Amino acid sequence: MPKTVTQLYAQFERALANLDASPYPHSGTGKKKYDATVDKCTDLADRIVATPANPANPVPEMLLKIAAAGWSAGTPEPLDRWTSCGDQGIEDCLVSIRADLQAMQAAPPRRASRRTGRPERVAAAA
Repeated sequence: MPKTVTQLYAQFERALANLDASPYPHSGTGKKKYDATVDKCTDLADRIVATPANPANPVPEMLLKIAAAGWSAGTPEPLDRWTSCGDQGIEDCLVSIRADLQAMQAAPPRRASRRTGRPERVAAAA
């Protein structure tokens, strides 16, 4: 059975923790392991972005997909902490979509009533 976005993101977070714990960026040792961990994070981020969100409750998984896409794009800090971007590119689009999804998650939009096929009500003449 294919993994969900949530399951893949849990693996992604573990891989990121391993990446952060690597001594390579600080000491110059362990480059092979560091590179393998970067490759694993990249693979997981790509899989997260390509995996469809849960249609029954898509907002949380869409937010995870945005965070993974931001990491994959090489953002210096997690996209979840961004409020704007000076480049005015795809990052601004993702920031905007993320804000919309967060608002939807907090207060889901009310559904429009379906009036198809029903006659309009007419006020009674006085």
